[in-house]
Amino acid sequence: MAKILIFSCNPQIFGSRYGGAERSTKLFESFIDRGDQVTVIAPSWNGRYGITRMAPNIRFMVLATDTLRLQAEIDHQRSLVKEHREVAAWELTDNLTDMKKRINRMKDEFDLVVLDYLGPIGVIEGIEFNVPIVYISHNCEAALAETLHGKTSHLTKSIKQMEQRLLERSDLFVYCGEGDLEEIDRRYKKHSPGYQIPNGTDLRDGIRAGANRNSKEILFVGSGHPPNVVAAMNLIPVAKAMPDYTFNLVGDASRYLDDVDTPENIKILGRISDGNLDKLFRNSFAFINPMETGSGTHLKLMRALSYGMPIVSSTVGARGFSDAEIKDTILIADDTASMVDAIHKLEEGLYYKQVSENTLSVVQTYSWKKIQNDFKNLALSLIK
Repeated sequence: MAKILIFSCNPQIFGSRYGGAERSTKLFESFIDRGDQVTVIAPSWNGRYGITRMAPNIRFMVLATDTLRLQAEIDHQRSLVKEHREVAAWELTDNLTDMKKRINRMKDEFDLVVLDYLGPIGVIEGIEFNVPIVYISHNCEAALAETLHGKTSHLTKSIKQMEQRLLERSDLFVYCGEGDLEEIDRRYKKHSPGYQIPNGTDLRDGIRAGANRNSKEILFVGSGHPPNVVAAMNLIPVAKAMPDYTFNLVGDASRYLDDVDTPENIKILGRISDGNLDKLFRNSFAFINPMETGSGTHLKLMRALSYGMPIVSSTVGARGFSDAEIKDTILIADDTASMVDAIHKLEEGLYYKQVSENTLSVVQTYSWKKIQNDFKNLALSLIK
């Protein structure tokens, strides 16, 4: 069995079920069935550290960063971590001396190194590994940073440097959608080979195609990531135009609407339990995703497919799916009027059932079990 060392910069990575953390942990867990020994390492920025056994063969080590004695240094670190945790690991790499010493002492125990997202490049800077390195990409981060922070911002410049360094140090990288690879090819002339490992979802039991065609509930799910907040705001005029429907907004993105004037048929739910989220997916008429920016393949759309839910999405929100998949399962709508029209179109019973049946067929391609197996085989192929 192989010994695998994984680096993350999210000390709460195993406690999150939203956003990229799901992709990360599902790919980490791909090694469980084979019995490989997996060690996941993340830095602690708040003084809380330790080792947790996540599975019989997965241990999670949150390691302490260097002790800072000057208040100005402590305040600077806190500010950077709050602004962008991944960039903090890059810009504060000199504050990781103790952590790097510990990694250096243990690095020769492993057969493979996996770097998840951007931050680990700061953690391993200055450490030489004599084993293959795999980089788990979540987006073309430079393209996303330009959209969120502007082309000339300090954050964008750091993110570009980090992404380039990751692509240089890795023996291969995995990406979500073809659009991500196109952006990476355009921006970086030299990089390691890339392989598509899309986002996925768990398949559900007891789902019947078309069962919710009489429901009057529309579901949106989004983390506090800025593109999700914009998408949540975009639902306000849609809800005003469709008073017969209730729009349930789940996740941190919805909390940004707390102080906004919203119609009564928008329900701001914030974070809810897994059980309550499952009920919403099982009982909703459609899933809506009016995002204006973003990249990769959206995990929330994958999850909606697994419940047989028709999806109304912007063009950007449907990125990562093939034209054929979009034609069969997603109603593209890029403004308020077209979103309203798409929902009304689904009110025709036979059409609704056909779209629902299509989603349950397409989702088989995106089963986490299949994707985990593909990732595991790809990563382990590097071990001689």
